[in-house]
Amino acid sequence: LDEKRDMNVAISYMDILKNMNIDYIKKNDYIIKNSKFCIVDANLPEILEYLVMTYNVPFILDTVSASKAKKIKNLVGYFHTIKPNKMEAEVLSGIAIKNEDDLKKVGRYFMKIGVKNVFITLGADGVYYKTSNIEGIIVPPTMKMVGATGAGDAFVAGLTYGLLHGKDIEEEIKFAIGASIIAISSEETINPKITSKLVEKIIKDLEFKNKKIIL
Repeated sequence: LDEKRDMNVAISYMDILKNMNIDYIKKNDYIIKNSKFCIVDANLPEILEYLVMTYNVPFILDTVSASKAKKIKNLVGYFHTIKPNKMEAEVLSGIAIKNEDDLKKVGRYFMKIGVKNVFITLGADGVYYKTSNIEGIIVPPTMKMVGATGAGDAFVAGLTYGLLHGKDIEEEIKFAIGASIIAISSEETINPKITSKLVEKIIKDLEFKNKKIIL
């Protein structure tokens, strides 16, 4: 982490993923078949293709990085929900994002190819969201950061929690942001204090800026 407690350099030892081949998936696919949602990332393009082509489950995609997003660009339309950051969204859509109009173009592109829920994280500028009937940007207040690692994972977990509990799109995003805030308030990758009740308490006291468009 740098002097601002944000990530500067990261090393990932990913060799264990070689053990997650299609045979492994087949042996354990009762987990997928009995899931209401299945969260995946872009680390294993061949496995992702097998998953989305084989199982009729809503898949939630966390793109992880721009370089990995590039490898699964042709699969994006098969995902129920995606959560790229701005750079990853540009890679997946082929559209440069310089302003809000560009965000809307990207949102329309993802909808057109089959994605149901689009969430593009914009750093300090908040989160752009789009579904078939609503789009907008939610900006949280600035928060002190103890450590950046785990914030994106907590955000995806919060989105999924919102989907599972039938929250409307804006409440879902606020819950996800609340989970991220708890994550960055700890030096641990996963804040040991995180609970759904704590997330609800955090977001209750926050002032969000919300610019939405009803389609």
